[in-house]
Amino acid sequence: MELLTPEMLAEWLHLSRRSVYELCSARGQQTQKTPLPFFKVAGKLRFNKAAVQEWLQRLQGDKASKKERAIEYIREVAKEAKRQGKPLDEAMVLARAANERLASGEVVL
Repeated sequence: MELLTPEMLAEWLHLSRRSVYELCSARGQQTQKTPLPFFKVAGKLRFNKAAVQEWLQRLQGDKASKKERAIEYIREVAKEAKRQGKPLDEAMVLARAANERLASGEVVL
């Protein structure tokens, strides 16, 4: 098992040391859907590199599945517009508006 210090993790992930500590704080752990895995040895933070790699893969998977849900949502908006007999340009406007609502966080999938 390869262990990393906060400084080593920060360098590896191209983050500031402060960002690493914030991710490990109680608030950081509660606000993350997928919290950063860590443990303490003699009161000092340590990270199992393999566990952090798995964490990164889960984060990437979460982003990919969210993107897929967003694409499906936009398709459904366009299908509904078509079903209602709206012209293609109006369906595109509705799909674009749906995309903007997703980007702004107004619609959460």
